[in-house]
Amino acid sequence: ETMRDAVASMAAIEDNPGLTVDDVKTQERDYNALHATLAAKYGPALDVLACMQHDVTIDRDQQATLLRYVLDGTAHLVPQFAVPMARANAMSVSRRFFHWDIEFPDVFFRPDGNPRDGYAGFDAVVGNPPYDVVSAAERGEARELVEEFLRFAKRDPVLQPALGGKADLFRLVMAQSLALGRPGAAAGFIVPMSLLADQRATTLRRLLFAEHSVRTIHAFPQKDDPRRRVFVDAKLPTCVVDLRCRIASDDPFDVVLHPGRRFDEETGRAPASRAGIRVSDPDGLTI
Repeated sequence: ETMRDAVASMAAIEDNPGLTVDDVKTQERDYNALHATLAAKYGPALDVLACMQHDVTIDRDQQATLLRYVLDGTAHLVPQFAVPMARANAMSVSRRFFHWDIEFPDVFFRPDGNPRDGYAGFDAVVGNPPYDVVSAAERGEARELVEEFLRFAKRDPVLQPALGGKADLFRLVMAQSLALGRPGAAAGFIVPMSLLADQRATTLRRLLFAEHSVRTIHAFPQKDDPRRRVFVDAKLPTCVVDLRCRIASDDPFDVVLHPGRRFDEETGRAPASRAGIRVSDPDGLTI
């Protein structure tokens, strides 16, 4: 019932045209009230689940019981749950957990309040993810936090395909983003060209061809001339990848080569396909 009301509230917020300042303030007020309701009811249970994916160990026999008490709002009355609840509360603040389900209820639940299951997700996902590496030395972050995150990523089936060698953030963001699109959703990313051939990205390319569909790849190899490369301050070749989420396809796609930063300047265009790439490089899937 709570989730059914939440989806209805999101529809009402979206129906507000937002043409005036008062309209926008009303949308903000209504969304904040909706979010507070969902966070109060489901947030603690989702925090516990998130902690279990990190380094908080909860006895398997107690997990279901703990979640039931959390949803009932009575976990604080059970002494043996005091420690895991305290750790979940602390970690949710320090790690800033983000629960997609309660931030966007209408994306993941039907109007009747039941999960959308295999059809949940956004209609489009667009990203220019960070090009950094998850490394304490390179990011200047505490080593224990970085190691904790990498352990989490290795346990998360969504992020596992993005790992390999150094953990590039753009690969992790791509894997997570593609999982958030509904079947057939449009997805577009501007990322380093290492996605196309680097050995560290092999498992991510394997995921792209196994579960998603590549529509077009625009390659921008220019990196030495800051006036012609895509990002003035980033000396690396980049590519723009157009995909469709969660629908695998053998349809051919074009790889378009651009000499500078402009889409309307081309130096070459070649057809490619999932089947052809699997034949030419069955192990590395180099594009």
